[in-house]
This record gives sequence, C-alpha cells and structure tokens, in this order.
Amino acid sequence: MNQQLSEHLTELRNHYRVQQLESEQRKHYATQQLTHVDALLVDEQSSLSLVESLIKLRHHYQQQVAECDRQAAHLREQLMHVNALLADQLVQRHEYSASIQTATISEGKNRSLAEATDFTDGKTSESGDRDEPKALEPEEETESLNQVNDSIPQSKKEPLTADKARAKLDASSFEQESLSESEELTTLERAAEARSSESETSEGSRVNSQTLKRQGSALKTPLLPQFKHLKKIQAIEQVMREKTGSILQMDWIIHALYGEAGENDIKPERGRLRLSLKAGVKQGLWEEVPAQPGCYTKALALAAPDLVKKANRQQQGGRREPLPAESQSTLQTLPAYAALSLIDAVDLVVNERAGQVLTSELVAIALYGDLAGRNLSEAKEIVARELEQGAKAKSWQHVPGQKGVYTFDLRLIELSFPISKSSKPRMREPELPAVLPAYSNLKFIDAIATVLR
Repeated sequence: MNQQLSEHLTELRNHYRVQQLESEQRKHYATQQLTHVDALLVDEQSSLSLVESLIKLRHHYQQQVAECDRQAAHLREQLMHVNALLADQLVQRHEYSASIQTATISEGKNRSLAEATDFTDGKTSESGDRDEPKALEPEEETESLNQVNDSIPQSKKEPLTADKARAKLDASSFEQESLSESEELTTLERAAEARSSESETSEGSRVNSQTLKRQGSALKTPLLPQFKHLKKIQAIEQVMREKTGSILQMDWIIHALYGEAGENDIKPERGRLRLSLKAGVKQGLWEEVPAQPGCYTKALALAAPDLVKKANRQQQGGRREPLPAESQSTLQTLPAYAALSLIDAVDLVVNERAGQVLTSELVAIALYGDLAGRNLSEAKEIVARELEQGAKAKSWQHVPGQKGVYTFDLRLIELSFPISKSSKPRMREPELPAVLPAYSNLKFIDAIATVLR
C-alpha cells in the first residue's frame, strides 16, 4: 500500500513539474509580447484607434502574465506538499526497516539461546539415564573393592566396607558427568554466541552496503592517488607549481586532478573547482590570466610577461583599459546573489532550474528581478556572455537548433518532453492567445500589419 502511495506521489510530482515548466514558458511568451506592445504604444502615439487596440492587447497580456504568476504559485505550493508527503513516506519506510532488522537480530539471539538450553537439558537427561549406577553383583563388588584398595597408597590403606566403596564410585562417576556436562554447555554457548555474532555482522554489512549505495550519488569524485593526502586547493597549487610558466585551462586542471573520469563524474566538480580556483586567486596562491576566462597560472610574469608589461605601462601612464560592460553596469542583483560573482550567480540559477529551458532574459530576470526597457536589454547582454562562456566550459549545454537557449542537462529535458531519437530536442512552442474577433481570420503578423495601416 505504501509503495503504491509513493508511486502515485512521484507521478503527481512529475506532473506538477511539467505544468510548472509550461506555465513559465507561457509567461515568458506573454512577457515578450507585452514588451512589443509597449514599444508600439510608445512609437504610435498619434493614431488614436491604433492606441486603443494596443491598450486592449496590452491589458490581455497583462492578465495572462498575472494568471501565469498565480498558477506558478499554486504549483509551487502543491510541489512543496507532495515533496513533504514523499519525505514522510521515506522516513517511515526507513524506520520500519530498521525496526524489522532489530527484531530479527533479537529473535535470532533468543532462538539460538533456547536451542542451546534445550540441547543441554536433553544431554543431561540422557546421560543421567544412561549412567545411573546399577546394583553390583557380589563378585563385581569384591573386584571393585580390590581395585580401590590397590589404588590407595600402602601407608594410607584403611579397611573399606561395601558401602564406602560404592559411595566413592558414585562420587567419581558424578564428578566425571558434571565435568562432561559443563564442557558440553560451554561449547554450545560459544556456538550460539558465534552464530548470533555472525548474524549481526551479516546484518550490519548489509545495512552498510545499502547505506553506501544510497549515499553513492552524493559522494565527491576522488582525486588521483598522488593527491589523496592533500586538500583540493593544495593539490591545485602542486599542479600549478609543476607547470610554472604555463597557462592552464580549467578543463586541463580537472583532468590533472581526477584523471580520465567520466563526464558525468567530472561535471559536478566543475562548479566546485571554479570556486577553489577563485579562492586561490584571492589567497595569492596563483593568478588568473586577463582576457582569458577559465585560464590560470602560477606566476603571470613568467607565463605572460607581455600582459604584465602592458598593465604596468597603463598604470604609469594613468590610463586604464575600459572595463567590461558588466562592471560598468549600475544594475544590482537580488540580495540572494549579492555575495556571488556574476558567473557563480548564473551557475547557481542554471543549477536551480535543472530540467528547464533557459534564455538570457529568463536568467536576467531571475538575477535582477523584473526589468523592462533599456535595463532589461543591458541585463540580457551581460547574462548572454556568461551563458556562452559557461556552455564552452561545459558547465551547462546548448539546446540544439535553438540560438541563445541553454539548459543544465539535455537528458532532463527529454524526461519532461519525450521525443524520438531521430529528432532534435527543442522547446515546446506555446499556444498563441486568442486575438480580438475583428482579426480572428488573419494571421498574427497580418493582424499587426493591418493595425499599423
């Protein structure tokens, strides 16, 4: 029953995620159309009839954007609720399996102890019945007395009666039986303890193997053996020191640290390595090569002396190269990304939206908030450059056949939108909203041309 509930919740979660993606695409399309309509309103202020039509169209798109926002908020709430239910199911399943394992171990111990006790009792009763002293015949009794007398030293021999001899024989036989029974009991107890310890060891190893399998996906890719005793930043410094005078690209550093690991193993390490490289630059362990993104060297003066001389001449002459567009920009990112560099903030946005199709406008809105006009264009240009650099560094991927469109992993898009192997993955085209009745028989572009006349 719990398994069926978990499967239903998983299907419901996937359904909500697909709906959320479609809602974001509809909102993106409506926002683009609203921007075009605003531009037309600004350009065509003289024509009253055209302005009225554009105002109606603008109101329609505003309503559609608001509806998409409401739907997205509702879907987020539903996803949070479904995720909470799934988490409860996983916790209950884990606690139930742990209780079953504990009960199995304790039951095995009790069963082993009971078997050992029963076996010992049976042995005791059998030996008691088998070794019960029998009445001695007169001839046997006399012979036994003679044997006892012979075993006693001559100086300590005393006259023995039949009763005393029989008592001595009974005592010796009882001592032998007690000794044999104690040895058997000790052997059985050791065997029971060994079986219980073996069962506990097997259960523990099985639990540990399952735990390792669950945690396997979260483990970091190990460094090569020669770097295992070092921290990551120390390993990078050693590689830089060995290649002093050379300019090293980030992909080359990754292969130097991790070897010929698979792309799926290396991809999560790119973001971590980028942060480590930035930290090393701040600590003065190595330097970043100007105008070459993702390239570093131990000493810039040895690797690229021309760049150092150029920088020194500019400082002496009081001239500086114009700053990149993003550093000249007055735009401020949202508080959640204020402490990050631009490339790290873009990387975080793309990772948070894994499985979604992203453009420079969507990422810019996520970083800077709702923008319009010149600010939106400036933010899109800044973000577009970072997206292109990240795609070249293989931190995320281009969507084939779509210019300026990116995603974290193309395989996640295929899960959301099943496609045939022969066709290329592409964005699902949003449905066009209904136009006014007067233009219902015309195509959208023809309707705009008619309005402009």
